[in-house]
Amino acid sequence: MPKASTAEWPQPSGRWSPASRPRSTRPSRGPSGAEPELDLGRRLALVRVAEEGVSNALRHGLAAQIDVVLHVAPDEVRLSVRDDGIGVDPAAALSGLGRLTDRLEGLGGRLVLTPMEPGAELVARVPRG
Repeated sequence: MPKASTAEWPQPSGRWSPASRPRSTRPSRGPSGAEPELDLGRRLALVRVAEEGVSNALRHGLAAQIDVVLHVAPDEVRLSVRDDGIGVDPAAALSGLGRLTDRLEGLGGRLVLTPMEPGAELVARVPRG
C-alpha cells in the first residue's frame, strides 16, 4: 500500500477555538522541508500527547483557544499544546498524565506541564533517533 505524502495533506487553518470548527491541520516539516523520520512508537506517543492535551484543555481548562505546534529539530521533535484556559496545578495534572510520561521516558523523551498566564502548556520532547 503506497504511503501518502504530507504534500497531499490539508493546509493549516490557523488557530482553533470552540466557537469555530477546525478546518484542517498539517504537520510542520523539518528544516530542509523533508518529512520528519520517526518510528511508529514515537509518532503514536506524540499523537496521544496531542489528544490528551486538547482533551484536558477543553474539559478541565475551559479553554477558548488551543494552539498545537509540532517543531522538528535535527535531534528531536517537540509537540506543544497551549491553551488560554483557567490554568492548572502541574502536580495534580501530571499524575493524570502518568502513562504518557512513562511512555515518553521509555523513548528517551519527556513531558512537561507548565502553568501560563492564562492557561497552561503541555510540551512533549522525543529524540528523533
